[in-house]
Amino acid sequence: MLNADQLGEFVASRHQRDLFRLETRDVLNVPQDAGRLERYLNGEPGPGHRPWADVIRGQVARGQITRRVLALSEPLTDYRRCSIEWGYLDNVAAGEHCRVVNRPSAPGLGTQDFWLIDRRLVVLMHYDDEGRFVGAEPVDDEQDVGHWAAIADLAWDSGIDLAIWWDAHQQYWREFYVPTPRSE
Repeated sequence: MLNADQLGEFVASRHQRDLFRLETRDVLNVPQDAGRLERYLNGEPGPGHRPWADVIRGQVARGQITRRVLALSEPLTDYRRCSIEWGYLDNVAAGEHCRVVNRPSAPGLGTQDFWLIDRRLVVLMHYDDEGRFVGAEPVDDEQDVGHWAAIADLAWDSGIDLAIWWDAHQQYWREFYVPTPRSE
């Protein structure tokens, strides 16, 4: 089982072409997010510079692709609203490809969060009941990887572009949210 630091190194050292992430949880309890949701709900401006966006820009410059699917339940939790507005939209602007799938209309996705690295390695993400990260489990068995790759394909093919989805769901925007202009 990998801890958070080991997970980052594991993924970065093995990602060569295509990195896929499926997120199925409505709430995560991540230490680096402490206080962030409260600031978001209080109407404070976004966090500004985000190092993860720099990582994505570096991946794009090296020709690497990063894709993510958010399996969402509606109505969105405040955590999900914050993570989209203050995180994933910035990731998309940096070059990540992100889609949304409505969890109830996407049977077969399950509830397991995971990374799929170049369709040859899977890392299963484990959380406790409160959404705290417990550890990440690498899997390289060809049959298991094929199973998770099929779920990744289903999620990706069922999804809609995050920016399009967010624009169509303004009921989740904070009253002070100002959309960032996107280049076509």
